[in-house]
Amino acid sequence: MRRGDIVKAAGGGDFLGKPRPALIVQTNLFLDLYPSVTICPITSHVTGDYLYRVLLDKSERTPGVGTGLFFESEIEVDKITTVWVRRIGGKIGEASAEVMFEVDIALRRWLGL
Repeated sequence: MRRGDIVKAAGGGDFLGKPRPALIVQTNLFLDLYPSVTICPITSHVTGDYLYRVLLDKSERTPGVGTGLFFESEIEVDKITTVWVRRIGGKIGEASAEVMFEVDIALRRWLGL
């Protein structure tokens, strides 16, 4: 499990009750040290709110790996949450460096950093 991985996650409060895709946004420095991980849920309900959401094309490819998604989706930076590692299922894909750059910008904007 690494930052930028798209995983199946469940059980993160109001917005992550059922298993659904999520992007790991927590730094790799702490992933092996703590029993929790910070994620942004991914939704196939595309809103176009790109000040704080990042479009994720289902066909986007990183070298050798795609997103693993069936639909065009958005990374919900506005619903950032932390879940227990045991609530993370297997890796289904990964985000490209370009998408992670956009996520970083959106996180800074959403959190006022």
